[in-house]
Amino acid sequence: MSMLLAFIAGMLAGAFVLARWWAWRISKPEIARVMLESIYVRAHPHWLQVSKDDTRRVCPCCGWTEER
Repeated sequence: MSMLLAFIAGMLAGAFVLARWWAWRISKPEIARVMLESIYVRAHPHWLQVSKDDTRRVCPCCGWTEER
């Protein structure tokens, strides 16, 4: 029983530390932008191009482009 409680306490401590680390990283605007863009790009693997000559990729769902 004590091992189970120790395991649960370790999971809670790890989740707390991970949440604090993410909050610290997202508090910096330049890091937050890169993190959110990478999450968005992984969530939208499908892309369309505006035209044959245009090299920008555009998401067909929401119109997001990779341009900054």
